[in-house]
Amino acid sequence: LAGFSMGGAIAIRYMARHEGADISKLILLSAAAPAFTKRPGYPYGMRKQDIDDMIEQFKSDRPKTLADLGKQFFEKKVSPELRQWFLNLMLEASSYGTIHSGIALRDEDLRKDLAAIKVPALILHGGKDKIAPFDFARELKRGIKQSELVPFVNSGHGAFYEEKEKINRLIAQFAGS
Repeated sequence: LAGFSMGGAIAIRYMARHEGADISKLILLSAAAPAFTKRPGYPYGMRKQDIDDMIEQFKSDRPKTLADLGKQFFEKKVSPELRQWFLNLMLEASSYGTIHSGIALRDEDLRKDLAAIKVPALILHGGKDKIAPFDFARELKRGIKQSELVPFVNSGHGAFYEEKEKINRLIAQFAGS
């Protein structure tokens, strides 16, 4: 099972809720987890008020808010066309889905779920991630017993594109082991 960004949080919740079901390995790519917002005992991520403000911006001008978010996605230079393609992908989500994703990111705390993961986990995360800070990956490594953390030192949230050859090689090795 692999999850990117918010999909990483969903994969963690699935593993905990369903005791891993028939999943033998977990891959977390730039996971927006174990918590996206600061809270007691967790000084990482955004303030809850910042997410509330973003939700209000989604309601008033979702395309601009998503475009601004997209500017933080890559650390390395990408073409304007690729950036536009990513914006188009984000705009395909419904307004309702975008707002409720913001609410979930603001409110969910998966720290207790990490101990329920009983399979090997590969954590791949950009060292310069401005959306899901690298501290998230350190917390995932600390909470998942059978985990390996591979930092992508010069990449951002879009490390899967910025260092695609390395990520593909690591995923193939992990899946084949």
